[in-house]
Amino acid sequence: MIPNIISLSRIFLLIPIIYLILSGNENLALLIFILGCFTDFMDGFFARKYKQESILGENLDLLADKLFICTLLIFLPFHFDNFSFLFLSILLIARELAIGSIRQYFLSINLVKKSKVNFLGKLKTFFQMISVGSAIIFMSTSYEYISLILLSITLFLAWLSLFIYVRNK
Repeated sequence: MIPNIISLSRIFLLIPIIYLILSGNENLALLIFILGCFTDFMDGFFARKYKQESILGENLDLLADKLFICTLLIFLPFHFDNFSFLFLSILLIARELAIGSIRQYFLSINLVKKSKVNFLGKLKTFFQMISVGSAIIFMSTSYEYISLILLSITLFLAWLSLFIYVRNK
């Protein structure tokens, strides 16, 4: 129960993050974003600690991750009027939709073990969080290229993890 509430909180943290970015308070938005990223670790930690792991919890965690990151990947390039970031975001979101469909297929044919996230997928998530966090603070500065580089690395890891995931299944 607690892990699922933590996962859901990640979705609701989007509201203050977006509000704060719109009001020009990127530093506070970044702090709340970091809190949201931390909940990604905490829900799994508490699920294992209190033996509350479930398929519902796993899927809720994945949904919260996708909504949290993809919403910001859509919002940020429009807010900061950055076509390069938008283009990279579209490619990244396309990968997220593809992996979600593949996981759903594995679950529908009772191949739950094959729907598990691989290490490269976890590394991609880490870089995704770093690149979105950097975009919150750098996209309105002359350091926006840092966000673009990080998002490009994330994109490479994302598509590589998808190809490895599909190949190994």
